[in-house]
Amino acid sequence: MTQTDERTMLDRADVAASEAKSVAEAAQKLAAATELLDRIALDGPLAEPAVVTLAEALSALGQHADVVELGRSCLGRYPKSASLAWLVGVALRETGDAAGMVAAFERCLALGEDAGTARIPGAGSALPLHQLGLFAEAAG
Repeated sequence: MTQTDERTMLDRADVAASEAKSVAEAAQKLAAATELLDRIALDGPLAEPAVVTLAEALSALGQHADVVELGRSCLGRYPKSASLAWLVGVALRETGDAAGMVAAFERCLALGEDAGTARIPGAGSALPLHQLGLFAEAAG
């Protein structure tokens, strides 16, 4: 498989993620991301975006514990991915792990925006800052 083929598959999975309006569409995105990950090396140039795509699909399906597990296994491999850290932070919030959520969102802010093509615009700036503000407000 060429890098162009991998990019095409990733683009298709990305479009599915951004347009997911139902569980069925999210499930299709999950299948596309899983297929892509099966075909590429985890240290290749498309691996980190594929992992983020998979995390997005799992999140859309409400499988937050799986996003946390995926993040814990992949954040060491992609330590500069604000997008992945953002998705893990959201999943931690949904699973009730406030301390983990705060740590993940603080990591996003420390990283700043993803270099190159940002997978999730705002993942390294406005999004975690907003969530931390909401958390601080709720905590009183």
